Amino acid sequence: MKEQLIQLLVQLPQVLNGAAKELTNLSKDFTIPKFHSPKKLFPESYLFDTINNQVITLLEQKWYTAPEKVIDLAKVEGATLVVKTKEIFELNGGENIKVFVEKLYQDISPSTNPLVSFQLVGIFINIVVADEYYVAILSQIINNEKTYGSLTDSDLQNIKVMLEYSSPNMAKSMTIGHFRNTIIGQIMYNLTQETGCEYLNWNYLGDRGTNFGKFIVVLDYLYKQNPSVINDIFADPTYMMGVIYAKFKEIELEDKEDQARKVFSLLEENNSVIVWLWKIIRELTLEDFTHTYGLLEVEFDTDLGESFATTLGKDVLPELEKNNILVESQWAQVVYMKRDTDHHTGWRPLHKDQIEEFEEGKDQVVIIQKSDDSSVYALRDLGLCKFRSQVMGIEYMIYVVGSEQSAYFQQIICLAEYMGYIKPQAMKHLGYGLYLQDGKKMSSRKGGVFRTIELIDEIANAIEAQFENSDHEQAQKLAISALIINDTKGDISKDVNLDIPTMTKMNGDTGVYIQYTAVRLRSLMQKLNEEGTSNFSNTTLQTQFISPLQKKILFEASLLPLKIKTSLELLKPHIITQYLLNLSGLLNRWYNDSPKAVDMKDEERKQNLLRLHSILIVFEKTLKLLHMPRVEKM
Repeated sequence: MKEQLIQLLVQLPQVLNGAAKELTNLSKDFTIPKFHSPKKLFPESYLFDTINNQVITLLEQKWYTAPEKVIDLAKVEGATLVVKTKEIFELNGGENIKVFVEKLYQDISPSTNPLVSFQLVGIFINIVVADEYYVAILSQIINNEKTYGSLTDSDLQNIKVMLEYSSPNMAKSMTIGHFRNTIIGQIMYNLTQETGCEYLNWNYLGDRGTNFGKFIVVLDYLYKQNPSVINDIFADPTYMMGVIYAKFKEIELEDKEDQARKVFSLLEENNSVIVWLWKIIRELTLEDFTHTYGLLEVEFDTDLGESFATTLGKDVLPELEKNNILVESQWAQVVYMKRDTDHHTGWRPLHKDQIEEFEEGKDQVVIIQKSDDSSVYALRDLGLCKFRSQVMGIEYMIYVVGSEQSAYFQQIICLAEYMGYIKPQAMKHLGYGLYLQDGKKMSSRKGGVFRTIELIDEIANAIEAQFENSDHEQAQKLAISALIINDTKGDISKDVNLDIPTMTKMNGDTGVYIQYTAVRLRSLMQKLNEEGTSNFSNTTLQTQFISPLQKKILFEASLLPLKIKTSLELLKPHIITQYLLNLSGLLNRWYNDSPKAVDMKDEERKQNLLRLHSILIVFEKTLKLLHMPRVEKM
């Protein structure tokens, strides 16, 4: 590959000077990805859903209009669940909510479910669960160990779902921003697999644009001065390519801008020399990215990117024209977008005869194609959306892209729906904030943006200094865990601050704390097994052994399916992170309050092992959903 790159650079001057070169067809390089089959779903209703459905049945028998979700988690002591009395009142009318709730209580309180009872407290109806409820929770978790958490009532069941995320740029290093994108996308991808959908993930590589032209111009310039630059590239591809690209402003070439545009234009024309240069740079980039993705244990079904999407836009232009929304200006073909609060995207396209409604400074223009016929983001994104929906049959798409592009993506979603490429609400943009350090964008000590690998290693070094006998591989796993929790413990639409000493603390809302909890619990289970309680398969949970704290823990474990469903519906991964942090806090309290295994009687030891086994099922499942690496010891 190195020799081939040198030969192509030798031919470059002739190509740029207009020497004829054969064209090549890129389409044969594009392999369409296949979907993964659905995972086995949970075979029965969860207790929370069962109680919810039973209350709905009681309401409907008394001719109430019931919402889809009629119970919620209680926020007061003494109750576990609560009936959503206010929502039921609003749906069914009435002048006095107190009188309404009193009658509601009389109508539903004769429930025949032995696991729950109702309590009227003012205008609230609390649901108190019996001790047998916790026995049922534990049994459900253990009997369905491999599928616990999967959803049987998701809107995504039996449809094709795609997530697009990571999307780094060719010839550039993966920065910390791409880490955040990758891990948020991967968590949502993990969650979708619990719905019974067909699924795939798509790494939409930024492998097109004038940036490639600039890179080639600089590379050619530097190679003529010092051929060893090629060896430097192969030694550390994306880092060196980033350094080379940054020198575009420095090199003394009067026509460098024209040359860069010429290179990109020849790439658009599929000139064979330029295409082969593009292929080599793309392959080197992907090889370098593979190392980072391997460290994060992330795999993609495809990396088809902008170059592939460029081939899909030719049908979009005439369709936009046919729909009377494509407007030609002196420098581009555009669509005028009007702000519209009545539409879920906040936008609507203006027809040619509605342009006078356009308000400068308030409304926006989407560029579809420039006057030189070069492709732009919007045309590629619309073409790709149409292809994904109409050719691949994708019915639900999630695009993980920074919040700074929210307006653009809402406009693309609006246009895709308007053109009939996708059904309403079938394309979602999941935005996220920036990385900050001391309130400013993060940069490395060299002044540039932090590379993902550099940041992981810096955090790993801090962890090694903090923990004795910590090898670097383990420290890297803890560093990745620290980043994941720091990135997702709050609403991801907001900026996140990186404070390495804070995010690597043993106590608190950190990834290190969660991993410490996991290691601690596995160690406890091993110790209980070693004390002669290896077989608990025939053990039944006895309620007299369940303390109030253990009840809280078991109830929290029962909420995993609800948290998965809510996180998916709202596109908020922090719901899962906060759930795991809360569970970690409860489990550490239990660990600290529990007697030593050697001080337990045999039956008590079996009961503890049984509970611990069920909790570990839920804990390990949640760790996997958050894509946290397994840490064996700390």
